[in-house]
Amino acid sequence: TINRLHHTSLDGESQGVSPARESSELIVDPDKVDGIVAALKDEGLFDDDTAGLLAVKPVALATTGRSARR
Repeated sequence: TINRLHHTSLDGESQGVSPARESSELIVDPDKVDGIVAALKDEGLFDDDTAGLLAVKPVALATTGRSARR
């Protein structure tokens, strides 16, 4: 899931957030994690200008929340 972040000021004005401050949550195969982390690092996630944050957590089961309809 990729979520666009917005800041709302006290006067009610909504402002976009730099892509460097957006967040995403991914559920991926454990075998893919190292490659994804390496790609994010190569793209500058941990550079001083970006100061990215990455958290990795195993999940027991992933579902879509949708029922199978045919």
